[in-house]
Amino acid sequence: MGRSVKETQNTTRRSTTKPSILFVAVIGVLAIAWAGWWMLWSPVRLHERDYDTVLALYRVCNQRNIEGLEQIESQLFGPTMASPNVSASRVAVENVIRKAKSGRWDDAQRDCRRLLEDQVLR
Repeated sequence: MGRSVKETQNTTRRSTTKPSILFVAVIGVLAIAWAGWWMLWSPVRLHERDYDTVLALYRVCNQRNIEGLEQIESQLFGPTMASPNVSASRVAVENVIRKAKSGRWDDAQRDCRRLLEDQVLR
């Protein structure tokens, strides 16, 4: 007829753990979304060498020049340019090359333009 004290405690315990798990999940999703937004919209400061590479990539992407892209890639990843330090600048350049190689020339050119505009101090 009536609930025992143990049944009431179990019901109470179950109902309080579900919202706390949901709360943690929502906070986790929000934190990941914020970090992704920050990385997506924060400007990348290009190293001088990468700035020159992005200028060349912009021209290559505009012309859809596969040979020029391969030349830039070979210079960038050649033995004299290999560096154990991976910077945000280098990652940005590699992403542009990856897009261009996959045939997404317009996206790659847009990324080049954004990277170049990010270098302007306002």
